[in-house]
Amino acid sequence: MAQSPLPLLFDATAILALGKTRNPDFGSKNAARIATPHLAELSTLCGEDPEKLENERETFAPQWAKDHNVTLVFKGRETLICAPDGTTYKNTAGTRGMGTAGSGDVLAGVIGGLLAQGMEASHAATWGVHLHALAGEAAKEDLGDDGMMARDFLERIPGVLRYLRRVTSTHNDTKPGLRR
Repeated sequence: MAQSPLPLLFDATAILALGKTRNPDFGSKNAARIATPHLAELSTLCGEDPEKLENERETFAPQWAKDHNVTLVFKGRETLICAPDGTTYKNTAGTRGMGTAGSGDVLAGVIGGLLAQGMEASHAATWGVHLHALAGEAAKEDLGDDGMMARDFLERIPGVLRYLRRVTSTHNDTKPGLRR
């Protein structure tokens, strides 16, 4: 699988399986690779203490992405998107209600869908994270944070995507809620 010439996204169990080696090989240098770990998964993947990773997330994550030639989506309250060239974005959109079962699956699906459409890996990850977060904010507006389920923001993705396309076509290079 890791040697596939096709772009790949590593999430959840795939990350934990790679983490058993402590020196993961994401495979092909000619095809995009994206990993989407939360704190515990990244700790398993790299063998580092979770507290250390959390305290050093903004320096550790970009270096790790470079070292492994992978686009890293380090999930958390402010998700970091780190390209293999060191470019890093911090997503400031979203809501606490998104910390629910299945949320990471929705995120992986959004990023994977963008990647499958031919979008470059770091762009697919950046757009996917932000689209996911804005869909969570839309769900919060309708339902509140308490009791939100992953399907609630999944259902809002098409409307948010239409909004983002409209905003970015009128304000070229604008990514609301993302900071470099």
